[in-house]
Amino acid sequence: MPAVPESKPVYQRLGSEESVATRATPDLSRQGASQKKRRSFKLTPGGVTQSMFTLISTSMGGGVLCLPYVMKQAGIINGVLLLVISAAIAVLTMYLLMESAQRTGRGSYGSLLGSCCGRWAAALMDAIMFFYGMGTMTAYLILEGDFLPALFAWIGVNVSRTFCIILVAVVAIPLVLPEKLSVLRHVTPISTAALIFTAICTLIEAPGRAEILPEDLPVSLASFGWPLLKCLTITLFAYICHTNVVPVANELVDPTPKRCFQVSFRVATLQLGFYVLIGVSGYLSFLGTTHQNYITNYSHDDVLINLCRLALALSLMCSIPINTNPTARAAVHFISSMKEMTSRRQPLLGRRDRLPSALRSESRGEKVLRISISLVLLVVTLTIAILVPGIADVVSLLGGSLGTLLLVTCPCIIFAKVMKEEASRLSGKLAIRTLVIITIVALFAVCVMITNAMGVSHIPLAVD
Repeated sequence: MPAVPESKPVYQRLGSEESVATRATPDLSRQGASQKKRRSFKLTPGGVTQSMFTLISTSMGGGVLCLPYVMKQAGIINGVLLLVISAAIAVLTMYLLMESAQRTGRGSYGSLLGSCCGRWAAALMDAIMFFYGMGTMTAYLILEGDFLPALFAWIGVNVSRTFCIILVAVVAIPLVLPEKLSVLRHVTPISTAALIFTAICTLIEAPGRAEILPEDLPVSLASFGWPLLKCLTITLFAYICHTNVVPVANELVDPTPKRCFQVSFRVATLQLGFYVLIGVSGYLSFLGTTHQNYITNYSHDDVLINLCRLALALSLMCSIPINTNPTARAAVHFISSMKEMTSRRQPLLGRRDRLPSALRSESRGEKVLRISISLVLLVVTLTIAILVPGIADVVSLLGGSLGTLLLVTCPCIIFAKVMKEEASRLSGKLAIRTLVIITIVALFAVCVMITNAMGVSHIPLAVD
């Protein structure tokens, strides 16, 4: 097949006859098509269910634990509405990334954006993914440092927060070594199980907690004002799994548009259902006294909540390697991009990652570099988590800003560049305008948070 000029990219789905990936593995799509129904609900590599578990594990973190606080700030009706809007955006952008990855054959988020906007865009995206992933990993370790000491104290063992964080990092070491996310498929269901268990525990506890609340605490149904900006950032953050969307799309068996949408829709719908349950029941348990992390509202001797803490601790432990993988890969791709841009030879960006990760194996050098970066990431993030235990707000701010670029802005750009026919339709134009508006609002909220922290502005983003 003749090479396609970089200046005029022609995008084709990987299932087309002239696709590089199709010629490399002619029986892959046939195998997926013949076993489609049978594989959809089994934990097989590249299956719909395994892909769902991976993406849900990626999004698990502090955003979920802040949802009752969102209901406190925005009111139940507005809070649920924000969750629905964020879920719709997540479905749309996950699908756009998956479909664009299949049409271009790109194996990473950075190279996908680079194919649309040039080499510097690829390097910029790799940097964004790296720092976002590092912030997320730090948040996970901070939460582990909050959960585990209480659990050890529950069984009569006193251990320090530092020891717990180091223990989690050591346990995560063998899990960050595999090249492909599908290798971790047997641990990814833990996050989904933890999400379900947390929702059930919160729902069970709610009636008893509501009975002992002071009668003068009102139930907020709808609040309007500046706090809605921060609430939107939190609900968007709760759905961010986009660092792994492109790798998942490349490992997906028989990646037709229908199956890509299946994965996207099921992930966001499952999240939405349990997010609403956790947010509403958690808020009704404490009303105006709800903390930012609502789990801290419960006592340390509550058996059911301690089991919930245990489930969340296990979930976060599994989410660490799942987020380390794309973060380390982003660093590897960033280094490759820098080499390409400083080299006088023909740049490699146009040919890099043309095959999906399911078909392309790492070279020895790439593997050593990825594992080395993964181990360094663990050391750096655990050090930050130990030295700065109050970094959760800073990490949330970093995640909210870079997360908006990952969740909303970049998928919008990629959609307009790769799926030009769909983007030119009325529905496509509406989708682009919606994503642009969400980007502006979310980034404005982040700017307000920063100026408030610097003392430049005093806009109230929270209700006491």
